[in-house]
Amino acid sequence: MKPLIMKNNRLFIVVFVISIFVISNCDKPDNNLSLDFNYNYFPLELNNEKEYYVTDITHHSLGSDTMSYFLKEVITQEIIDEQGELAYRIERFWKIDSLDDYTIKDVWTSKTTSRTAQKVEENIRYTKLVFPISKGEFWNGNAYNHMGYKEYYYDSLYGSSIFGSKSYDSTVYVIQNLKNNILEFEEAYEVYGKNIGLIYKKDIELNINFGNILDINEGHEFEQILLTN
Repeated sequence: MKPLIMKNNRLFIVVFVISIFVISNCDKPDNNLSLDFNYNYFPLELNNEKEYYVTDITHHSLGSDTMSYFLKEVITQEIIDEQGELAYRIERFWKIDSLDDYTIKDVWTSKTTSRTAQKVEENIRYTKLVFPISKGEFWNGNAYNHMGYKEYYYDSLYGSSIFGSKSYDSTVYVIQNLKNNILEFEEAYEVYGKNIGLIYKKDIELNINFGNILDINEGHEFEQILLTN
C-alpha cells in the first residue's frame, strides 16, 4: 500500500503546483491590453486653431439684445501652471464681421491630467471631462474653483451628430446643467468630437412665467458652434 500512497501524494503535489501557477498568472495584468481613456476627445496641440460662430442673447425687461460674432482659439504656448503641470496657453480672438480682422479678446489655459480635462475660463478653472469616458460617469465641474458643487455627467456617447452644415462621426455630450419648472428654464451642455475637441456649446438660463420658455422676464442664451478646425 505504501507505494500507492506515495504515488497519490506525488500526483496531488503536481496538480497543486500547476493550479498555483495558473492562478498566479491569471492575476497578472496583460501588458498587451491597454484601456482606451479617450483622451482624443480633448486634444491639445501647439498651433491648433478652431473658429466658431457665437450667438449671445441677453433678455431683460425692455426686450432682448443679441450679439453675434466670430471666435478663433489658437493654442500658442506650452506653460507650467500653478500646480506645476504642463498646460497650454489659448489665445482667443474675435470679430463681428467675417471680413474684419481678428483682434485679441482674452487668454485662457487648458490641460489634461491622467483623469481630467481642465480649462481656465476668465480665471475660473472648470473640469470639462473625466477619463476614461464612460456612460453614467458624473463629477463636480467646479472641483478646482471657489464655486459650489456642480454636477456634470456624460450623455449620448460616441454617436454621430450634425451641427450647422457639418457632421461628426463620434461625439460625446457633457450635460452641465438641466432645470425646468414654472419659473426657471436652464440648460447647459457641451459636445466634443473625436480628435477635434469642443464642437458645440449651449448655455441657457431664463426666468420665465408659468413654465412658458417663450414668456421670458430675464436671462441669457449662449450658443457656440464650430466652423473650422
